[in-house]
This record gives sequence, C-alpha cells and structure tokens, in this order.
Amino acid sequence: MWISEIKLKNFRPFYGDQIVNFKEDSQEKFTIIEAKADTGKTTFLSALSWCLYGKDLGRYNKGSIHPFNLERKDELDEGSFDNLKVEITLNEDGTNTPQYVIKREVRCLKIGHQMVEDEDINITVTEWKNNQANPITDIVYCQNQINSILPEDIHMFFLFEGEKLEKTFSFYKRDDIQAAIEKISQIQHVKSSIQHMELTREKLYKGKSQGKESKEIERNQRSIDAIRTQIETLEAKMN
Repeated sequence: MWISEIKLKNFRPFYGDQIVNFKEDSQEKFTIIEAKADTGKTTFLSALSWCLYGKDLGRYNKGSIHPFNLERKDELDEGSFDNLKVEITLNEDGTNTPQYVIKREVRCLKIGHQMVEDEDINITVTEWKNNQANPITDIVYCQNQINSILPEDIHMFFLFEGEKLEKTFSFYKRDDIQAAIEKISQIQHVKSSIQHMELTREKLYKGKSQGKESKEIERNQRSIDAIRTQIETLEAKMN
C-alpha cells in the first residue's frame, strides 16, 4: 500500500482545511518531502503519528501545547468550536483507488486563551471493497486494524525524518531488525495457525484412518505442508 492523500485541519501550522496529494511515484520505495527549516516537516510526521496512533510528537517536544492551530484559535470567540482532524488515504499497490481511509478527529472548544478537547476523539477506518465503503468506528477495532497495516512499534522504519537518520536507526542488533520484519510479515500468526490446524486435525480424526476420513486427513496435511514450505522460503529470504 501507499499513501495517496493526506488531509489536515487546524493541526499546528496547517490552518483550516489542507490537502496534500501524492503522485503515483509515491508507490516507489521512497517519498521525500523537502522544505526549508521550520516550515512543518516534523509537524507533518507528527500529524501522521497522531492520526494513526493518537500520539502527537509535537506535544512530546513542546510540552503541553495543544496541537490546534494558533491562528484559527485567535479567530474564534470565547465558547466557539472547531475541529482538529487528520485523514490518511491508503491505496493498493498499482491502483489509484482507496484501500483504506483512516481519520482521527476531535471537536475543540475555546476557553479563555486555550483550546480544549470538548469531546472524545473519534477515529474511523473505512475499508473499500468492490467500490463499496465499509466504515468502522469502534475505537478498539480501528486501532487493531491500523496496527495490522503498520504496527506502531516499527512505524519508524517507514515514516522518519531524514535529518535524524542516525538516531532513528541507531541500533544494530540483528534480533531487533528480524523481530520487526517478522511482525510486519505476521509470520508468527501463520505459524500459530498451522499449530492450531494440526491440533484440530488430530482431535477430529484421532482413530480414523480409513476411507473418506483418510483422504481428508491427507488433503489437510498437503495444505499444511504447502504453507510450511512457503514460510520456510520467507524465513530463508529474511535471513
């Protein structure tokens, strides 16, 4: 998958509704965003992190400053509302149609000289199948879906600041890198599924070895062997 579009609303320096579209070249291995200092490159990454995981890198770097745009805040009257939003569109490789649209949004209220979140943060993951949109709003399910696309603890391999490459990739332990690759490839899940299939087969067909049952056992075993061969091939490539 590749990021085809990012929408931002009132997130730090991005005033009002802003849209960033990426060309088909973004399907290549790298997309580089270049700009002068203090123009929002780090904030852009922070917006992605907030949308995907609810973690604003800017808050970590700047204390308790709320990410709502300061210019828009000053325009609002006391007690007025406006939304803070980031939306990411992910396309399937080789296509220009959405696969997922991930949106995190919260309504903010102006109290005094500050913006505060007036309600719980809303997150929606919309999956497109056969040109039909299937929105999911349950926050737990949405977060699980996002982590199945890009697990939080390895997102730094895919979204990172070029000026801080040395810090981002400052570890050299083979086990760390292998664990990250295994997580994104989800090989461990497949292995667990194979073990479950084998145990289920043994329970269902224990003591049955004739006729139709025997053929079904053989068919199941061939399926298991084929999946195991695929895993061994993947592991060889990883090593």
